[in-house]
Amino acid sequence: MAALYRGTTPGLTRRWTRRLERRHLPRDLPRRRVIAKSLDRSVSMADGTSIQRDIDRLLQRGVIFSLVWLMGIGSVIAVVSGLRAKRLIEQSNGAASGMGRVWWCLIVGGLGIVIWAPLVVVAIVNNIRQ
Repeated sequence: MAALYRGTTPGLTRRWTRRLERRHLPRDLPRRRVIAKSLDRSVSMADGTSIQRDIDRLLQRGVIFSLVWLMGIGSVIAVVSGLRAKRLIEQSNGAASGMGRVWWCLIVGGLGIVIWAPLVVVAIVNNIRQ
């Protein structure tokens, strides 16, 4: 079975290819395709490259916006990106990676929200009182 993947998955080792065959590929589907519910795609390659690419894009956006607050909006974007990427990783059944960056987005973005939200509330209340 590993020979089927030699031409289509250049980065995978034989051990990982066997793991995909055993755990992640349903028996009734062709060996080269897996049904994946990720974003707008209905079919993805068995190695999860398109899912991983989507996750990487979400997490890159999340890490950048977690560091650049943009008046609190960046933190919200980071948390939303982290949650979406976490959902995609869980749906991939271990075929995709990136949980470390997911936690980065959630923690740093969450801290940005926790720090920024009270400051905004205090500024609004002070402007109303005047």
